[in-house]
Amino acid sequence: MRYCMVIDLDKCIGCQTCAVICKMHHAQPQGTWWNRVFTQGSDYHQSAVGTKDGFKIEYLPVSCQMCDNAPCERVCPTGATYKNEEGMILVDYDRCIGCRTCMAACPYGVRQFNWKDPKKAKEEAGYAYGYPFDVTEKGKRLVYTQDRERHVISAIWMIPTPK
Repeated sequence: MRYCMVIDLDKCIGCQTCAVICKMHHAQPQGTWWNRVFTQGSDYHQSAVGTKDGFKIEYLPVSCQMCDNAPCERVCPTGATYKNEEGMILVDYDRCIGCRTCMAACPYGVRQFNWKDPKKAKEEAGYAYGYPFDVTEKGKRLVYTQDRERHVISAIWMIPTPK
């Protein structure tokens, strides 16, 4: 079985509730949005676009598409980005080195990087968010951690240079 999310664009009113719920569920810090709602044809949210018959407003929610052949999964040098049995694209935070190649590869611009220390970000926000405990998939891969320590390790640093 494979999960998916279907959004009836005729019923979308641009309220961004889907984006807010995603943000809360995944404990994303301020400034990080995996789901976004765009107003089609406009540079600004909730701004009508002129047509030959007057004005219209149409919304387009954009989230991870859980691609069959996900570019973010293909480019991950450590295998941290992976697809589980249900077809969901997940990140194993124990394997992620913060190289951000998944961000560059995502055609939807969904992948984002948390530049802040999670504990400090929560203090700045003034509230705690997310689950109070870590979550592993089948006891193996750490797919959610509330306070992942910030660290960026580049694999290129490990390659010896000729003298």
